[in-house]
Amino acid sequence: MTSQPPIASFTRSDADRLVALLRRLFRWDSQAYVRIVSREDAIGIYFEPPFKVIAYLLVPAIYVVPMVDSTMRAADLIAAIDNDEDITSVPLQSDFEPFGVGVRPPEEPWQTGDKGIAGDLIPKVQAAINEFKERMEAVGPKPTRRMTEEIANEIWDRPGWGGLTLRVLHAAYLLGFLSHPNAHLATGNCLGWKRLQTPGGTLYARPGDSGPRLPLSIVR
Repeated sequence: MTSQPPIASFTRSDADRLVALLRRLFRWDSQAYVRIVSREDAIGIYFEPPFKVIAYLLVPAIYVVPMVDSTMRAADLIAAIDNDEDITSVPLQSDFEPFGVGVRPPEEPWQTGDKGIAGDLIPKVQAAINEFKERMEAVGPKPTRRMTEEIANEIWDRPGWGGLTLRVLHAAYLLGFLSHPNAHLATGNCLGWKRLQTPGGTLYARPGDSGPRLPLSIVR
């Protein structure tokens, strides 16, 4: 990756938190892109893991260039900030990516939903994971893709908590957003969108999302 001026700079601890999240994304999709939007004193990172959700992480910045909206490969962002420096920077790099974060989550008016803690939701997710494994084992050693998707969709499209499906809770679990049992959670809804807020990040579920990724549009 060629040297580029920085979008923002932040501390090692915030960089490590972002790298850990991006490595999870990279495991599922090595070609994944992220959308980077600068805020007043932070940068917002949007990305779309393969769970029919949009994930968002707000990273406090020591320095930030205003009015930046760019995309880059998750792998390039990891390479740029995964180092031993106390202060690390995000390079200004814009790559065209025809499929990624689609329509933007609405800014307002979000209606507050349920409040809870992560420890109450983890058993629900783990039970669903175990059910999926058991049903797949019952199918046999060579299930078809259609059969696998039918079982997965039947389980993950069930109601989970606070108006969210188990699919959203599963995504939060795999992204590490439920890793602290005492973490406080909150749901919200706006214009058919659903939101799960956690200390580790935010997940958005689009109304009527059937899964395919949509073309990139500006996220603000």
